[in-house]
Amino acid sequence: MSKQHDKPWYKRTTLHAVALYVILIVAMEAVMLALSEWAGLSEDVSWWLRHAQPWVVIVLSLIFIVIYGRSWQKHYRRPTDLLSDYLQNSPTIHFELRRENDNFRVHWVSKNAEKLLGYSIDEIKASNWWFNHLHTADRNAVVKKAIRGVEEPEFLYEYRFQHADGHYIWIRDQIRQDDDSGKRIKGSWLNISTEFNSPADSPNTEISQHFMIGQAELDNERRVSHIDKHFEKIIGLSNDEVKGTRLEDILTPVHSQKSAAFEPGETFAVVGRRKDFTRFKAQLIVKQCDKTDRLIACLADLSHIEQQYHQLVQEAYHDETTGLPNLRNLHESFNELINSLPDDRLAALVTININQFYQLT
Repeated sequence: MSKQHDKPWYKRTTLHAVALYVILIVAMEAVMLALSEWAGLSEDVSWWLRHAQPWVVIVLSLIFIVIYGRSWQKHYRRPTDLLSDYLQNSPTIHFELRRENDNFRVHWVSKNAEKLLGYSIDEIKASNWWFNHLHTADRNAVVKKAIRGVEEPEFLYEYRFQHADGHYIWIRDQIRQDDDSGKRIKGSWLNISTEFNSPADSPNTEISQHFMIGQAELDNERRVSHIDKHFEKIIGLSNDEVKGTRLEDILTPVHSQKSAAFEPGETFAVVGRRKDFTRFKAQLIVKQCDKTDRLIACLADLSHIEQQYHQLVQEAYHDETTGLPNLRNLHESFNELINSLPDDRLAALVTININQFYQLT
């Protein structure tokens, strides 16, 4: 129920507007009656006033309707504008599909798709746009899942999708049916590449000799010529499966890079998913071979190191018995709280002691 109907009858905006309109009309009638009867005007002027009275009422009514209509239009557009602003800044792309013969086509998509995917709205609505930009290695499996998802009330799946810049990102695609005719499907796209990201203060931000490091040989177009056993183990693909494939089709950059390609001489944080659907995080360096057009790519697996890092953090800041934050965690959290408080604010610390706690546990 709207707030308008929650108000008492005497506080409703519509009632106030009608009352104002009636007051204005009555006041206008009284003024014109006074002018025509008691102002001492001539018969001709009084006659014109009496005959002009209905037209004045009509003009005033039209003016009132225009002003009142614009006011209500602004009132009802405000939630729409707020929703549009939210969608524009949301990391989730919302869309609606419409059935055309045996296929579905993007009928509507939120405007943030232009910023997040790099394509214009018209490009996204074009026929076969979604299919043409699926990763070639995921295309067959994704289409089969999409066909199955169309027949279910709600379905979620993940795949690699080509950004307008040329590189691939991981997309979580969720679709749901709320139309009994089956002609309309609503859904959302979310870039989940950042889910592979490591904490900024993680020790795996630099390549160490203790990591598993794989090596790949590339041609001048960054197509794979050969990968060693370590590279195969990290990405979960064999040398024969990736031979001739562009490096950008195998690995997804975590952060937005200056260019869509893995340029030589730079270090890239990358993510990927193996055929068994396990995810990995790695660091990539591409180097130019001396006096040749060949490139060498070194890939360092960070997944195991990050697991060790999170385990160390858990052990350092949480009690082993209860799993609750320990005293070291309290000290750091309390110091952060004190440092964030303004000078004119006070903070209090309450401590509770539980006698014989470890006997209770």
